[in-house]
Amino acid sequence: MTRITIAAAILAASLVSAPAMAGVQDDVNLCIEALEQQAPYSVTDFRFRGVSGASVKTITFEARSDSEDRYVDCEVRRGRILDIVWQ
Repeated sequence: MTRITIAAAILAASLVSAPAMAGVQDDVNLCIEALEQQAPYSVTDFRFRGVSGASVKTITFEARSDSEDRYVDCEVRRGRILDIVWQ
């Protein structure tokens, strides 16, 4: 009985977290598309560095190029980009 309860709890947790992670992935993809269009210099690669926030997510990337590497924050809320800040 205990194994069934633990298995059910693990299954429930995975079902709850899967849609949340899908939303974050959608936001990451949205930001990358915008960053590719708005990059102030020739960027060869965007590397995901982290996400913070709840209703407004701040997604941080490292923008890499041959000449320099910079960090960029992309603020997203409900599937819409609010701001992009190059550091």
